[in-house]
Amino acid sequence: MSSKKSIFTGFIFTVALAVGVAGLYLYRQRQIAQLSLSKLTAAKSLYEAEQWPEAERAFVEIIQKYPKSEAAPESMYYAALLMQNDGRYVEALEHWKKLPLTAGSSRATEAMYYIGNCQENLGRTQEAAASYTKVAAATNSDFASLAACGLGHIAESSGNIEEARSRYEEAMSLAKTKEAQALSEKRLGQLNLRLFLMPTEGPDKKVYLVKRGDSLVSIALANDTTVDLICEINGIDNPASLRPGMRLLIPTPEFTITIDKPEFKLTLYNRGKFFKSYKVGLGKHGCTPVGEFVIKDKIKNPTWWSPNGPVPPGDPNNELGTRWMALKPLSPGIGNDYGIHGTIDPSTIGWESSNGCPRMYPPMAEELYMLVPIGTPVKIQA
Repeated sequence: MSSKKSIFTGFIFTVALAVGVAGLYLYRQRQIAQLSLSKLTAAKSLYEAEQWPEAERAFVEIIQKYPKSEAAPESMYYAALLMQNDGRYVEALEHWKKLPLTAGSSRATEAMYYIGNCQENLGRTQEAAASYTKVAAATNSDFASLAACGLGHIAESSGNIEEARSRYEEAMSLAKTKEAQALSEKRLGQLNLRLFLMPTEGPDKKVYLVKRGDSLVSIALANDTTVDLICEINGIDNPASLRPGMRLLIPTPEFTITIDKPEFKLTLYNRGKFFKSYKVGLGKHGCTPVGEFVIKDKIKNPTWWSPNGPVPPGDPNNELGTRWMALKPLSPGIGNDYGIHGTIDPSTIGWESSNGCPRMYPPMAEELYMLVPIGTPVKIQA
């Protein structure tokens, strides 16, 4: 009997010991979980305060000390994002690939996009294209547009221009965020302009043989384009070098302009299709008028008629910058003193900062001035 009693007592002791050890383990695990989540909260506070190096160190510490905790995957996500933004693509790629994600989750799509972005920046374009293609197929994702942009960039870098254009257009149609919209418009606009300025025949350019008595001004007026644009496309440095029989490519676009006040954006269209967009500054307190206009005059290096008198071209106080495109209102009740122009203060772009005129970054104002002729329709909308 005593032997059976000893066995039973030993069994009870073993069970009690196991229960105690399990309880202690679970208690310790709860402590670790609470501590790791507390550290995650602190790390995210550093991230939100834009203390990037401190935040990254905190996230990496969680990954290393608490690899199996609930806080580890989120810490890995933020650490990868910080490394990505810092241009450390090898490190970021390691973290993105280790991140445990459920198939179909929003984070999975995002991680795959960033994997593609790392691969592209590391020159691994085939792998990047495969990653981007998976993301672009998820059309309900915020990252589908960015991935389409990535595919367009790879195609453009490889010389596949038509594919690049198609991808950028796809990216614009998929864009759900301002970031994605801005990137797709930037990439497509740059490509459109580059192709348009190339000295090659195309749907928006025709061949013209210079006749005796022609000048660049007369040719531009007859073809509803600008002298600057003809010179740019044909590589003409000296307008006086024009000779009879010279072969010119004459641009034949049909440009229109829309200015979106809430977005502080000027969009240039060609035959109703997006060509390029530009950021603008507008009038204080919403005073930029809404309505229909045409460009009635264009002046290089204009004089600014300030309240205190004329300010000559080149003067650091000349608020018009180097280009002025006067607007003739077609809508009733709008004054004749509005125009699109450059600025001496680029920090005002994207804000309500002028006396009513749309203003642009100086190089962008010069680019638009080159592209659009007098008579170009302009619509300003709220």
